[in-house]
Amino acid sequence: MRPALKPGPRPSCTCDACPKCHRRRAAARRYRGTIWSKAAAGRFKPSRLQLPDNRETLAYVAGIVDGEGCLTLQNKCWRIQVAMTDEPVIRWLGELGGVVKERSVVGRRQRCWLWLVMRQTEVSEVLIAIRPWLRVKAQQADRVIAEIRARDAARFASQEWATA
Repeated sequence: MRPALKPGPRPSCTCDACPKCHRRRAAARRYRGTIWSKAAAGRFKPSRLQLPDNRETLAYVAGIVDGEGCLTLQNKCWRIQVAMTDEPVIRWLGELGGVVKERSVVGRRQRCWLWLVMRQTEVSEVLIAIRPWLRVKAQQADRVIAEIRARDAARFASQEWATA
């Protein structure tokens, strides 16, 4: 006969080697506001999204995203992506947060610069901030915001259920 289990908290594994510990540490990093960056060579960088309080600046960002940008779904994650040949504008967007990259040049084309916002919380924050000024991508932005909120609500609800 097997002995009865004692009520109370289960001992948690702290070996840091098993897949369960790896998943727990990865989830903790994601929810503490850190992101994985290939450029950081294995280090984690804190999120640095800083949206301006100025309405005119937010309207300008909305115009850039509405005209030159796109909202894409890649690997079940939404991204905001703006590609332009005007490097100073993309560098300025990069100061707000996200990632700035130079696209590879094929043939005789001009150099192209890319601004990416990939963290789901940052994508949601940017879209909520610029939503009043979006025209072309307004419905798509609403769908993206709703999907990110629903995904987060389901994720947090499942975590609360598991701990209860």
